[in-house]
Amino acid sequence: MSKLITIQNQSLLDIAIEKYGEVSGIFDLALKNEISITSENLPGTIIEVPVNFRLNEVTNYFYKNSIAIATNEKQTNFLFETGLFETGLFE
Repeated sequence: MSKLITIQNQSLLDIAIEKYGEVSGIFDLALKNEISITSENLPGTIIEVPVNFRLNEVTNYFYKNSIAIATNEKQTNFLFETGLFETGLFE
């Protein structure tokens, strides 16, 4: 069993791809950590990674290049975030 500390915007799907090299690893991670596959992880959350993951081309690439995937960035709607009047859309 290894442990991983999540970083900003890192989802369980990101961890599955990084550690398993495929999406299906998300189910092992969710079961082991008793969380939903769609849960949002705060930075610093400790995720237990079962040792039954297989090393492959994808996982080797991330490991050799010290890459941590973090694709869960929230998209905001600029018009509504800043306000419709402030953007000049309405007067």
